[in-house]
Amino acid sequence: GSVAEAAAVLGAATFDIVIVDYSLGDGTALDVLALVEGLPVVVATGTGNEAVAVNALKAGAYDYLIKDLDRNYLKIMPMTIENALRRHRAEEKIKRFYDELSDRVRERTRELDQANRDLRNALALAEAGIRARGEFLANITHELVTPLNSIIGYSQIMLDGLGGPLTDKQRQYATAILQGGERLNEAYSQIIQVVGLEAGERAIWPTRFKLKELLESSLLMMKERAAGQGVGLTLSTMPPPDTEIEADRTKLGQVMFSLLDNAVKFTPAGGSVCVGACLTGAEGGESIEISIADTGIGIKEADMLMLFQYFHQLEPANVKKYRGTGLGLVLAQKLLALHGGRIWVESEFGKGSTFRFTIPVRQGRDKNSRQAS
Repeated sequence: GSVAEAAAVLGAATFDIVIVDYSLGDGTALDVLALVEGLPVVVATGTGNEAVAVNALKAGAYDYLIKDLDRNYLKIMPMTIENALRRHRAEEKIKRFYDELSDRVRERTRELDQANRDLRNALALAEAGIRARGEFLANITHELVTPLNSIIGYSQIMLDGLGGPLTDKQRQYATAILQGGERLNEAYSQIIQVVGLEAGERAIWPTRFKLKELLESSLLMMKERAAGQGVGLTLSTMPPPDTEIEADRTKLGQVMFSLLDNAVKFTPAGGSVCVGACLTGAEGGESIEISIADTGIGIKEADMLMLFQYFHQLEPANVKKYRGTGLGLVLAQKLLALHGGRIWVESEFGKGSTFRFTIPVRQGRDKNSRQAS
């Protein structure tokens, strides 16, 4: 036979395996190997040509046969063919698996690339939104705060009698103006602070102070308003009087005011608000747990899940009875998170609520903390 004849035969039909002599009239089995890429090839050689057969194996042949009649090579040919076919099937299976795996990897890579592009675009949009929001707030600060301060300041001057005596009706109007201005100022301050936290303002200024002083000053700040609504305000349990904590006192005081404000606001006349505190190790280290319990209207189970979401109110806007922006609890949660603390609520609708929060007794020196001098 010849390489040319082999090429003609191979081109005319489909084969599962090729058996070819090493020596051909116009070439060798190595030339045939180039024609049958992807098919198993068994090379037959004469006695004493084992080295040639090994070269054929290196070139891609699956196996070889030594045509030695004394050894009856024809009897071992079926086994040689079967082994070659078995190996070829295994290699084809591995190749298909590899191709499928490669396709999956390419597809996942495309998906990841697209996801990364989407994330980068979303991040760019978010950063642009934050910048725009910051610029907007900076622009309206002067336009809103300056006249707001004038409203509060001049109404206070009127109530103090510095502009002359007021009739009862005028005093009533001036008081309403002052209270409305103060509520608007409180809402504005909350919005500015929440926006700042969302924009990445994370610094706290921890100092050491007595827990008792924080609790007593918070109750004192709310005492007059609670009395005006006929709501009792008490401090029940306390750690030892000299217990000190390390925290940003201004921000922690803001949390206390927000929770006490809500408790008094939602408690009817004749009800009570009770503040308690204790040391706990439940947070993985020594912490302070503070509770504010009221006998107010309570919270429905459906509202509990949304309580710490922006602008969530416990009543529809069209029948609004209680003032507020719906930002106080969100802000409290974020300020406590800056301290490594958390907040949660226990409530029974119609019977009252207890808000609890914990913060570590000592603040770690991380990127959020700034030591006050």
